[in-house]
Amino acid sequence: MSGASKKRKYDRTHGAKDQNVNIEIARNGTFTDPTDKQLFTRLVESYKHLFPTTRFYTGDIMIGGKFAEIPVYVFSRLGMPEFDQYFAVLDQTGARNSYKVVRDSAFKKANVKKATKTTKSFKDICYGRVPEGAVQPTRYPPAKVRHDQSAYTGAVQSRSNIASRVFLADLISQFERDSNVELRTVRVPNGTKKGKTQYESFSWRLHQRGREASVKIKTSCTFKLQCTLDELLGHKRLMGGTFTHADIDTLLVLATGFRNDELTCDVAWAGRKASQSYYISAKDLLECMGVMSMKMNGTERCLVHHLLDQKIQAIRQREAHAGEWSRDEIGHDHYHMNPASFPLCEVGRGTLQHAQKRLAHHDIVFSYADGVKKWAEGLVQPAEGIDGDVWDRCGDTRLLTRHEQIQQIDYFTRWKTLLMVLAEHDAVLRGDATMAPAYTFIAEVLGYDPRFTDRKPAKKEDIVMAEAVATAEAVPC
Repeated sequence: MSGASKKRKYDRTHGAKDQNVNIEIARNGTFTDPTDKQLFTRLVESYKHLFPTTRFYTGDIMIGGKFAEIPVYVFSRLGMPEFDQYFAVLDQTGARNSYKVVRDSAFKKANVKKATKTTKSFKDICYGRVPEGAVQPTRYPPAKVRHDQSAYTGAVQSRSNIASRVFLADLISQFERDSNVELRTVRVPNGTKKGKTQYESFSWRLHQRGREASVKIKTSCTFKLQCTLDELLGHKRLMGGTFTHADIDTLLVLATGFRNDELTCDVAWAGRKASQSYYISAKDLLECMGVMSMKMNGTERCLVHHLLDQKIQAIRQREAHAGEWSRDEIGHDHYHMNPASFPLCEVGRGTLQHAQKRLAHHDIVFSYADGVKKWAEGLVQPAEGIDGDVWDRCGDTRLLTRHEQIQQIDYFTRWKTLLMVLAEHDAVLRGDATMAPAYTFIAEVLGYDPRFTDRKPAKKEDIVMAEAVATAEAVPC
């Protein structure tokens, strides 16, 4: 639970009615967020590949006269030890007066020295130098409870998160159209000693499958992926859809950015930090268009703002951030940071004047009847020698740096979020007179009225080119 060590009142951070902090992603086979189905299905597939057999450890829970063998379903993390003496399946023959008695007895039978940290004898069992017997070590155990953090600390988790970002950056930097990539060991700064920077090495934990515990893998392992970018075409993407040529081009643009140290990774941003922010920006866009939030005695009287508030509150409730403190500080100040940090992400009257120019060159398919079918996304190789005011360049993606293009996509996603909500609730919003300014402005920005069509009319030169291509294809070779 994020920030749990800080002294706060629970009802202020998580909401008085949500004492259990349960996060529901699906019920009766139906996912709360449809995009989660693809994500969690792939996560389960990945887990089964890394851990084809279920792991267990003997826990301090008595069931049917013996201590239960508890299954482990956690992924291995970069900072997680492969074995830990506090997690093992224990021989329970003999007295079972307490969990400590059973554990001490099993370790004695296995001739493992009793200690407060992993001993050489325990490692002998882990790596097959002595046979398993009364103690069967659990590989990649879960995090320890608070009173016993000797092997899994906050510092380890922090370094693991840093290493994850470095891993991703290293992986992307290797992307080339026709070459494979390697999962290489990375070194992460870990303090200084006598004026010299100390490093900690982390390796990809892909050796769980296909080896016995007795085969110890060194941390300097490199794993080669026998797959090129072009081979991804047509395969499923983690967040839905399939890989296209535009996706491959985007990966190549990112790769160059990482190799040139223009870009860095933040693996956390794509999650809940973004979802709340996009809905907050949807409200900001409406107010810039003249559809104002109207609250009386704490109740939202404007229908569209009420609907957006419900979306935001549902996300916060699901993520255990529905309390007053979380709403004001975490939800807005911590998660809604991009618009205040990067100019092209900003949503305001000043940036709204450029919206039409920024979207004009993108192939957008949207209507209130069918929602968003195609949207502005993807990166292109930027031109050389980019210079000048960004607002003069924002109408041509090629004149934006890689980082500016990413900001631009973030801004477009804020627009997309608003349009998706308007389409979802069109039945009740289309008759709302307060929505008239927004509908008029959206039609001007898109270059067509989504009430009557889903795309801009084709240009005359595009029609002529399409006819020429069709004629050429019809001529037999």
